[in-house]
Amino acid sequence: MRHLRHLACAALGWLLLGGTVIAQEAPKNLSSYLTDVNAGTVSAGNLVGLSESAISQIQTSQDFVVALKPLTSNQSKSGFGLALTPARTSMMPVVSSSDYYNSSSSRVLANLTFSYAENSADIANVSYRKSAFSIDTYFYLHATDDPVVAAYDAFGKCKGRKAADLADSQARIKRRAAERALEAAKSEKDEKEKEKKVEKAQNDLDGAEAVIRQAKIDAEAAHKKCVDDALRVTKWNASRLSASFGAGWIKPDDNSSSRQSLGRTTTLGGILETGEQGAAYLSLRHTSQEVDLTTLGATPQYKSSTLGAARYTYGSKDDNGKWKALIEGSTAKKSDATMTNRVFKYAVGIDAKVSKGMWLEFRLGKNRTLDGTSDQTTSLLTLNLAPSSTLFAE
Repeated sequence: MRHLRHLACAALGWLLLGGTVIAQEAPKNLSSYLTDVNAGTVSAGNLVGLSESAISQIQTSQDFVVALKPLTSNQSKSGFGLALTPARTSMMPVVSSSDYYNSSSSRVLANLTFSYAENSADIANVSYRKSAFSIDTYFYLHATDDPVVAAYDAFGKCKGRKAADLADSQARIKRRAAERALEAAKSEKDEKEKEKKVEKAQNDLDGAEAVIRQAKIDAEAAHKKCVDDALRVTKWNASRLSASFGAGWIKPDDNSSSRQSLGRTTTLGGILETGEQGAAYLSLRHTSQEVDLTTLGATPQYKSSTLGAARYTYGSKDDNGKWKALIEGSTAKKSDATMTNRVFKYAVGIDAKVSKGMWLEFRLGKNRTLDGTSDQTTSLLTLNLAPSSTLFAE
């Protein structure tokens, strides 16, 4: 387990020190089209109780997400999670922005996200460490609702960029003419005429270079404005489908017993737009070979289960819904003392956008204790950081 933790930390360090976007055709990377429509998520965190929610909200608009649970309780200690979308970074430059725009399969591939999470808990006075990984992807039912598609389309129709490109093209023609004139002037035999011609050609060349530099600045500014305008109206609640596969393990911190399986989990989910400010989340999760937590101190017993969940979220109109209120429920059973059935049976919550790439999530609900003996009221505060705007800037 320790080497997985080291690998996750190494990945974080690599990203903070040297992560860059892929460079492809103009605009050259998918990060140019990302928008902060919701809190970034780490799906593996659902498998270790980092979120306690039965809803696996896979979709995220960021390349890289860090989830931290700063507040602890007796049965749930501090945890963390990392999520990375390789196709949007230099690690796996297999999807260009144009491929994403034109191909449904490329969009599924580009949204493939890998996540890892850890969490601690005390069960029967023994401290345990839980870890999990997951592989996820999602797909918008209508391509025009996808922020990347919408922004790419806006770039292609951007009048300001086209005007800047035209100015650049004309200036380059003038620059080539000035370069030829300068070469010809240098061969002039009359020194007085030579000086005049060289000065004029050099002035023309400098003027063309200045126009080219300004055209580049204007093109970048126009590109940013066109994309930002398109992303500003992107719907946070657009209908989409998602799929996830993950696995988890649990082991006592003192290594008094061997590692046990938290199961292999397959999750199918979807988001249905309900008006301008609402969204209905549906999720169906099947888990096999999941250890019964009450048997950890004896002979482990394993179970399989299927869990359904639903959530309704209502978001503000401003800034792509910078705050959201939600209510959710699941079919978690009282009789099964497993991680799958320890999620909220019902809960309310609020998501708040603190700043760009930073979301704070609060949840309050009812779930089972880890030993399966009773229900408990659980409150969670999670900070999600998605610094793609700085780590993956071109």
